[in-house]
Amino acid sequence: MVQPPDPPSLAHLVRILGALASGVMVFATFTLARLVLPALPSLAAAAATVATPLFVVHACIFKEDIFVATFLLLALAMLIRLLQEPAPHRAILLGLLIGCAAGSKYIGALILPFAILAIALVPTPGLERRALRAGTVSAVSIATFLLLMLPAIRRLSRWREGVNFELTHSIQGHDVPLPLRVTWGLFHLRESLCPGLGTPLLALGLTGLAAPFVAARERRMPLLLIASFAVVWYAVHEATPLKPFPDFSRYMLPLVPLLLILGASFIYELAVWGITAATLRPSSWPWPRRRRS
Repeated sequence: MVQPPDPPSLAHLVRILGALASGVMVFATFTLARLVLPALPSLAAAAATVATPLFVVHACIFKEDIFVATFLLLALAMLIRLLQEPAPHRAILLGLLIGCAAGSKYIGALILPFAILAIALVPTPGLERRALRAGTVSAVSIATFLLLMLPAIRRLSRWREGVNFELTHSIQGHDVPLPLRVTWGLFHLRESLCPGLGTPLLALGLTGLAAPFVAARERRMPLLLIASFAVVWYAVHEATPLKPFPDFSRYMLPLVPLLLILGASFIYELAVWGITAATLRPSSWPWPRRRRS
């Protein structure tokens, strides 16, 4: 275990860890984007993620959200790869990433039921083994989470009290509770995503939620998974009254790359449609007249 000798050294260490996690998150954004986009638009989505205020702020402070966002992106990319080309090692890697996401922050476990549903419902090669894949992902993710929580498990009663406190905290809210009936589902959209991405990028990202419906067949499933998880993540955080001031926007950090990937995909799909239509459109030049004999 690393034990800094003094508070300034501790602050320096945690800033280094946050910076490393931020760098990995950029790589994870590019990796996920490459599953639905060519290299150049994927690079643009990753670069836009780096430039957003929400990412910049949380790359400079030590909070668990930068870590859970990174693992969620990597897990989502691995889930798509598992569904495209099922293999035992991909199921194991997915379980490891989900366990690390949950170990970084408990809400990261949200991707486990999402992944199990995707494995059960999405048509993939080897349908007869989907139960084995789901079982492997679940077992590995739970084992990884428990391994990460081993220091807490050794103090089981204290860990149980902490978990109960967090559950109660998330249900009852913090500071001024803001339940769904008060926010109308728009709190994080208005207070977190709009200033955190900027109005143009947010508008592009929201438009990108329609990308699965205009995408080519081979990209439809990955885009639908990305859009579905983005909606689920937002809905869960919007439904809970837990919105602690002043840094409630950090809960929306995983949505930054997801929305930008979807927005870039929407533009790309429209461009592909336009190019295809232009290629297939008959020539506007008049047909040559037949010569009279």
